[in-house]
Amino acid sequence: MVVDCLLPGQIRQLGGKVTYVTARRAVKTAARDCEIRGGEYVSLDRANYATALKVWLPLAEQGDPAAQTYVGEIYEQGLGIQPDPAAAATWYRKAADKGYSRAALNLGTLYEQGRGVPRDPAQALNWYRRASGLPPAASFELTASAPTAEVQQLRTEVGQLRRELDAKGQELTRLQGELDGARKTLEGRRSDADAERGTVTQLRRELDTNRQRENAGRGRITELEKSLTEREARLAQVDRELAAARSAQTAAEQSKSTDASRLAAQAAQLQTQAEADRGQVAGLRL
Repeated sequence: MVVDCLLPGQIRQLGGKVTYVTARRAVKTAARDCEIRGGEYVSLDRANYATALKVWLPLAEQGDPAAQTYVGEIYEQGLGIQPDPAAAATWYRKAADKGYSRAALNLGTLYEQGRGVPRDPAQALNWYRRASGLPPAASFELTASAPTAEVQQLRTEVGQLRRELDAKGQELTRLQGELDGARKTLEGRRSDADAERGTVTQLRRELDTNRQRENAGRGRITELEKSLTEREARLAQVDRELAAARSAQTAAEQSKSTDASRLAAQAAQLQTQAEADRGQVAGLRL
């Protein structure tokens, strides 16, 4: 959609100390392009051309010939306001005096048709010539019933220019549609790319988390292996000490058993000796 876009002013630097902002600029461009460039436009039904007048009128008052021509066309065609051919002629004249050919062409049409200005074929011819880059014709009178060949030629050229302008407008509309379609496709691709980037970022985060967990798990496994080795070494030492203690206990038990047998033998021998002594004592008593 082609809109009347009011672009932000330029920030300019003058020397090393002075910074200033230029006046805002009005252009006709696509709504999307206006948004990208940070411009301002009225997002309404473009049948309401009163909003366009608010955009172009301040620039026209500042002397911009293109803006003056736009304002003149709005007044001439009554776009969003009451038609005012006289005001249109005033704005066309201001722009045409600055050499703006479109304004001169429109002003010549008003003089030819007698809308907003007195009908004057001579004036119309002069403005047509100025629009074509030709010098004004010499002063002469023209009648509607007998137009000169030059007027007829200029009218033909004006019609041709208008047809070319219409064709260019249609071509611009077609190209604008293709541009909008391409931008929509690009925005869709950008959305897909952003989604893919988000997925890749999420996967990278998960991968980093798993790697950190894996590294932490490896450290824990190393720590457990080290602890297991130390415990196994301690267990082997305890086993060795236990075996030594058992050996000592067995030796002690064997030694104790030997001593007991020896003492039992000695006790039996002494008992035998005592029996023998008792027999001798009994014999002596008798």
